[in-house]
Amino acid sequence: MGKIKIKKFIESILKNTIEYDDEFYEKLEIMATDCECQKELINSLINIEKEINSENVNYILSIVDELIFCYNINLNELYPMFLNIMFCDYSLDYSLCFRFAKVLIGMKNGDEEDVFKDILNQIKSKQLTKIRIAVCSLYGNFDFDTIEKKLLNIFLQEIMVLLNYYKEN
Repeated sequence: MGKIKIKKFIESILKNTIEYDDEFYEKLEIMATDCECQKELINSLINIEKEINSENVNYILSIVDELIFCYNINLNELYPMFLNIMFCDYSLDYSLCFRFAKVLIGMKNGDEEDVFKDILNQIKSKQLTKIRIAVCSLYGNFDFDTIEKKLLNIFLQEIMVLLNYYKEN
């Protein structure tokens, strides 16, 4: 297989025109094992935040998940972007929220408490969508025995504030 055109690969994912066949996985493996390809891939992914939407968010998340957990690629440079994407309206799907949290923890080398703090910082408002995303992200991703109890209490207080704010609805 010749040189991989990473920008074209990412564009295909964004447009949902990619085939998940043997060739796709060969390209992914090359990108995961070639240092230059990894750098180009990371640079390409960093620049696509505005192009992500409900049609392609699952595909982008799947690629990043695969790179982190199957190929052990360090994608921590993408952490701020993926934290932002996680809290977009188009990411309000239970399975996406859960997978985003898993990917963020992977990007932070397993530091659940740090990811939990970042999620908590995202919900410091009465935005129902953000709270729902945060709650859905918790399933199975966090060991609450290791997270500082003060943080858990703050999280629960934020949920209570929201419930009181929206109690008429």
